[in-house]
Amino acid sequence: MTIREELFVVEGKSAASTIQHALHRPTQAVHAMQGKVVNASKVPNSRVMANPACRGLFAALGCGAGSDCDPTRVNYARVILLTDPDPDGAHARALLIDLFDRYLHPLLSNGMIYAAIPPLFRLSADSGRSVDYAWSDGQLRSLQRGTFAQRQPEITRFKGVAQFTSDECRALFLNAGNGRQVRLVSSRPAGLVAPPGAPSTAGA
Repeated sequence: MTIREELFVVEGKSAASTIQHALHRPTQAVHAMQGKVVNASKVPNSRVMANPACRGLFAALGCGAGSDCDPTRVNYARVILLTDPDPDGAHARALLIDLFDRYLHPLLSNGMIYAAIPPLFRLSADSGRSVDYAWSDGQLRSLQRGTFAQRQPEITRFKGVAQFTSDECRALFLNAGNGRQVRLVSSRPAGLVAPPGAPSTAGA
């Protein structure tokens, strides 16, 4: 089986459309979540498997879930979680990480899961010729006191991935070499914790 290199998991169709226009289609793909996944640490296996967002993600990956998860069958070499930069996006990312940890643990233990963290702010000055990004309020203040100290930059606060341009998506998210993709690791052995009724992930 020939696998594509990267799958970007995003929140909803608007974000997916934005990424779709920016990605390198021969090697990259995007999956739009159908709502948020359930909290895999607090609900039984039956609810996880019935949740449309979970089922859609499992189908896109193609490797099975729980005790059936086989990393040799996955459709992508890398999976990048790209949620919105607002608090809801951070919560969605946390739920996804927990789902991977409990139901797709072999992908985590094989170093295949990453998170791309969008910036919160764009600073633009000199008619767009000078642009920089901040991932926190502290970083924003630092840029205002430093690079943009003698200017009055236009500041955009991002709420969703759909607000970024195609060029920004390529520079900030889609290029693995820019250092903005963080490899995720599990803090627990496979199978140590599982929700009631969940399939075992032992042996990952």
